[in-house]
Amino acid sequence: MTDPLHRLIYASQRTFLELLSIAAKEFGYKPSIQLFPEGIDPVEKTGKSPVARIIIAKTKVEKEDLFNQIPLRVTNRRPYKGPPITVEELNLLQKSYNVKNYPMRFITDAEKINKIANLMTEAFKIEVYTERTYAVTPKMFRFNANEVATYRDGFNYENMGVTGKVKFFAEKFSGRDKSFSESFKKRTVNSVGKNAHTAKSFGIMFTQENNRIEQVEIGRKYARVHLMATKLNLSMQMMSQILEEYEELVEVQKKFLEIIKPYKGVPQLIFRIGHAKLTPHSPRRKLEDFLKS
Repeated sequence: MTDPLHRLIYASQRTFLELLSIAAKEFGYKPSIQLFPEGIDPVEKTGKSPVARIIIAKTKVEKEDLFNQIPLRVTNRRPYKGPPITVEELNLLQKSYNVKNYPMRFITDAEKINKIANLMTEAFKIEVYTERTYAVTPKMFRFNANEVATYRDGFNYENMGVTGKVKFFAEKFSGRDKSFSESFKKRTVNSVGKNAHTAKSFGIMFTQENNRIEQVEIGRKYARVHLMATKLNLSMQMMSQILEEYEELVEVQKKFLEIIKPYKGVPQLIFRIGHAKLTPHSPRRKLEDFLKS
């Protein structure tokens, strides 16, 4: 498991809640969100209790201009190309965030970007060559059109920018049965490493502490920044490997923290930003698949 303390699971919950909040306002509803109404689960019981209770009431509310970006937002795992991110663009991303208790920094220095990308590659290599952590990657990867249609989640070759003849041969000869081979692992590490080095900037989001409330709240902030990036025609990809909480990564994380000094708080999320060709959305399951009565 790459997220043994379930930190990123909780961050993703608030990402959903923020999109729900923005959408509710668009249709004239005021959302009231109470976090952990039945208390916070211990790590070993994650998911047993609800993360939030949501009450929506029809009323007069101010709409948010980020709503139109919701169906367009997508994690772009392609190589990033084109010009650097402008100061104006970074300021607009920062403005969409604008939370004093949760600082966000952008790394734009080319030397630091290169060093961080090297460490990301090293961190991902550790993940891939550590048996218990690597199992997650092939589990969530959809190796062909049949798997994409069946599972309707995860990510696939097209999301990685693999198209045309290359995609055809990848699906033909690099299926699930090859995912634990040395050649597949090596190509996967090389692909992630190359993409990390194409970042025009890295964004880092911090919290004051590393508790469940703050982990959930940081997901909300990430959603807003990603929506603003979409509005600015920028691509984003969260690259969490370097912040994952298992013992094999301790030394890599020490090097990373040294690079980003000085800083305050706990780095919770890191993502790359740049310009890239559009990537298709991953299929999503039907709403009914998520609802319980």
